[in-house]
Amino acid sequence: MSDRRRLSPGKRAHNFVDLTGRSFNKWTVIGELSSPSGNARWLCRCICGTESKLSSNALMHRQSKGCRDCDFKSRASRAVDLAGKRFGEWVVLSRAKSGSRGQSRWLCLCDCGLERVVDASGLLRGNSTGCGSKNLKNQRFGNLTALRPVGVRKRAMHWLCRCDCGVEKSIIGAALLCGDTKSCGCLSAPHGGFSKTNKPIWQLWSGARKRAEEKGLDFNLTFEDIVIPDVCPMLGIPLVRAKGRVRSHSPTLDRIIPRKGYVRGNIQVISHRANTIKTDATAEELRLVADYMEKLVSLTSPEAVA
Repeated sequence: MSDRRRLSPGKRAHNFVDLTGRSFNKWTVIGELSSPSGNARWLCRCICGTESKLSSNALMHRQSKGCRDCDFKSRASRAVDLAGKRFGEWVVLSRAKSGSRGQSRWLCLCDCGLERVVDASGLLRGNSTGCGSKNLKNQRFGNLTALRPVGVRKRAMHWLCRCDCGVEKSIIGAALLCGDTKSCGCLSAPHGGFSKTNKPIWQLWSGARKRAEEKGLDFNLTFEDIVIPDVCPMLGIPLVRAKGRVRSHSPTLDRIIPRKGYVRGNIQVISHRANTIKTDATAEELRLVADYMEKLVSLTSPEAVA
């Protein structure tokens, strides 16, 4: 073969050593290659079958111990097992695919919930101690509660958040921290056909949520759980939204069983007048009040006085 031609003896260095047939780690020398400069170069075959051209120094001084693929595998086999160890905010989960230069890499979980592949050298030297984003898990921002990170998009960490209205949405972490985003949009923009400025349902829902927080009551209502009838089911009067303060015919949200809180199946929309009468009384208490009122009216009527 043309790439295995030997140089003439006159062009070899005075201390030339024939390496043909010798093995150096994973390399086996096949033959000498021609070199105009006189520096010996050798065609070598790795144990995996890969062939390469190497100098005498690279072989004899062990500067090259095998082909690139075998070298990567050798480094990976000698890598320290980091699985289960903690480095700052990172917890190492498992070994990942080696890098382009053969460096050992590990799949790590940050305390914020984000998973990322990190170089072993960065972990061991302390250069990487976390994903770099602030841990917002379970923190509240206005009506939003941060659930978990969903990853980096456009160089910004995004968090999956749940709004108090029940909607889940991915939001940039920086927008949560600086206060630019406080809801899924239900506070300022139409949502599900309802708007803060022109629909009473949002006001009923928002007021109930606030009262539930103040009184420590359960709350799991969404906009769809609130239905405003045309007529008060208790008094039979039309329900009309009044501008300004609440009036007797204004729609209000009532807890059927007060101690259960504002939960699905335990609310109804009745007039403010009916809600004022009912307050937190039981059916038996209201029945006693009604009986007493009837008795009192009968005693004070003109016919009774006469």
